[in-house]
Amino acid sequence: MSFAVTIPATATAGTYHNPAGVVFLDPTRTTSAVRMVTPAAEANANRAGVNYSANTSYASGSATTVLGSNYSGVVGGPTAEDVRLLPDFSVVKTASASATPGRTISYTISAINTGWAVGPQSYAATQATDVTLANVPATLGSNPLTVTDTLPAGVTPTGAFTSSGFACSGSGVQVCTLSNALAYPIAASTTFATITGVVTLTAACGASPRTNTVVISAATGETLSANNTSTATTAVTCGTTLLTVSKNNGTATVVSGGTTSYTVTVANTGPSDGAGTTLTDVPTAGLTCTTVTCTATAGALCPAPSMPFASLTTGVQIPTLGAGSTATFVVNCGVNASGF
Repeated sequence: MSFAVTIPATATAGTYHNPAGVVFLDPTRTTSAVRMVTPAAEANANRAGVNYSANTSYASGSATTVLGSNYSGVVGGPTAEDVRLLPDFSVVKTASASATPGRTISYTISAINTGWAVGPQSYAATQATDVTLANVPATLGSNPLTVTDTLPAGVTPTGAFTSSGFACSGSGVQVCTLSNALAYPIAASTTFATITGVVTLTAACGASPRTNTVVISAATGETLSANNTSTATTAVTCGTTLLTVSKNNGTATVVSGGTTSYTVTVANTGPSDGAGTTLTDVPTAGLTCTTVTCTATAGALCPAPSMPFASLTTGVQIPTLGAGSTATFVVNCGVNASGF
C-alpha cells in the first residue's frame, strides 16, 4: 500500500515527510498494539536527526530515502533527497517573427523565479545556518540577479534596453541587473519586471535568420539550468518596393548664360522599405551644375541637407526611404550651351 502527499509551495523546510502521522489499521489483526501499520520503512528517519514516532515515516515506499538529484541546499538534509527548496530562475525571450532590412525588431524578455520563494529562512540547529535577508543573495539567490542579452550580427540597438526594474547598459551585449533590494525576497512563481529592446536590422536582404540569445544568472546551487537560457529568431525577408523618380525645371526653354534649377523627386510608394536607394544624375552638354540641396518627407532621410553636384554624378545613397516617403533634390545649374 502506498500514499502520496502534495507539498505546497508555502511549506517550510522539513515538512515534507509525514507530518500528519498517517497510519493504516490492519483489519485482520485484533490486538490494538499491532493493528497500526507504518506507511513505509525507515520510520525513524528524520533529516533533522530527531526520531518520529513509530507510526510515521520519512521515506515513501523505500527502505532508504527518496531518490533524486535535486538538493534543497539545507546542510542537514539527506544527500539523495528529491526536494527543491531553492529558487529556479528562468528566462523567456520573444521577438518579431520577421523583418526587412532597415526596419526594427522588438525584443521582450521575461525573467521568472519558477521555483520556491527566496527570503529569510530559519532552520533547526542541526541544519543550515539561518539565512537572514542580508545574506540571501549569496546563500540562495544570485548576486546581483543579472540578465545578459548577446545581440546577433546584423542588428544595431537603437539604445540601451529598458525596464521598470532592471538597469540595462551596453550595445552589442546588453547587461541588465536587478538590485538586491528589488530582487529579494522573491515569492514562489514570481515574474520580474519585463525588459524590452529595439534594434534595427542591418543584415542584407536574403541573409540567414537572426537568432538572439539571453541568459539569466543561476541561483546558488540551482540544478535546473536548461531554462536559464532563451533564444528568439527573426527571419530576414525581402520586401517589394515600388520607387518612382521625376525631374523638371518648370520651363520649356533656357537662355545661354542663364541659370536653371531642376527638381528631382524620389518617392517610395511601398509597400516595403527603400533604405539604401541610390540616386545618380549626369547632366547633358551645355549645362554646368554646381550645388544640390535636399529635403525629405514622411520620415525619409537625406544624404545631407546640401552637397556638391559632383556627388550626384557618382551616386548618393538615401539612407532612409520608408513606404510613403519622398526625398526631393534641387539641382542648380548654369546654362552654357552655344546654340546653332
